[in-house]
Amino acid sequence: MISPAEDATWFRIDDRAGDGRVRRAAVALAGHLGFSEARTAEVAIVATELTTNIARHAGGGAIAVRRLSSASGATPGGLALLAVDDGQGMADPAARAVDGESTGGSLGIGLGAVQRLAPGAQIYSVPGRGTVIEVAMSPSGCTVEPDHAAALARPMTNEEVCGDAYLVASEGPRRVVVLADGLGHGPLAAVASQAAIQVAIEKPEADPAAMIADMHRRIRHSRGAAVAVAEIDLENATVAFAGVGNVSAWVTHHEGRRGMPSQPGIVGEGSIKSIRHTVYPLMPGAVVVLHSDGLTDKWDLTSYPGLRTRPPIVMAAVLMRDAGTRHDDASVVVTDTTR
Repeated sequence: MISPAEDATWFRIDDRAGDGRVRRAAVALAGHLGFSEARTAEVAIVATELTTNIARHAGGGAIAVRRLSSASGATPGGLALLAVDDGQGMADPAARAVDGESTGGSLGIGLGAVQRLAPGAQIYSVPGRGTVIEVAMSPSGCTVEPDHAAALARPMTNEEVCGDAYLVASEGPRRVVVLADGLGHGPLAAVASQAAIQVAIEKPEADPAAMIADMHRRIRHSRGAAVAVAEIDLENATVAFAGVGNVSAWVTHHEGRRGMPSQPGIVGEGSIKSIRHTVYPLMPGAVVVLHSDGLTDKWDLTSYPGLRTRPPIVMAAVLMRDAGTRHDDASVVVTDTTR
């Protein structure tokens, strides 16, 4: 289950000064997760290399340090470093991932050694549009397989607490995806969004309309939230969706995307007209995307070469980078129905 507790800690990288902060956060998380001393040292190496790569070659970017979780309920017990920049990009990432090929005066280990220390590391880069590198590390050093869903949340500039929250849970062919955007931002917004998510955690079997109706009754003590709930049925190739407030939901496929509209209102505040959910077909190869209004709707996955074949965490990072705004909390959940 991917839940609010798995939110990433983001670090803005403008120069080498970010190196120590990212490394210390990654090492602390590795220690908390029971990584060995040797494996923790490898985590520190990877954190340093990714930070240096951004500072020297992209002129800036961000790195998220996060604990790994699984929508299916399995607990990987690992951590991930997600490096995102909008710099010059790489025409041939594979060539840069040759072991021993330095990315620019760091430890000289290069992206190839990063992949050796973390088998399965994902590198997605487009010339002129930047790079996303996701490095998942397990205590044993074994490959961490990508999950079928991924979520990212980031607080607005100058805030430490994100007012958005999410939940992704799976059981057999049924997947439930919930996104809540607390009214405003900061700690009070987080109280509202997490209260809404708690309702979903307690009753994940409820259909989308019933779940939001229950949230509306139970979070009236908070400032309220915009909420989106998608129930994906892989067996019947459908997605049932209900949403209230300024949240966006999409079914994307190889030819474009289709919006799933939400109704006006604020969950937990005032009165809301009868909440209903609508069932939409899932096209072959469909990806379901939910995001808060901290991302604009001006994105198109088909405009990125090969992106739809990458794991959801890479798609989520690209959307957060290119559609996210810094004047609001931002969150996005991506579910790939082909995985």
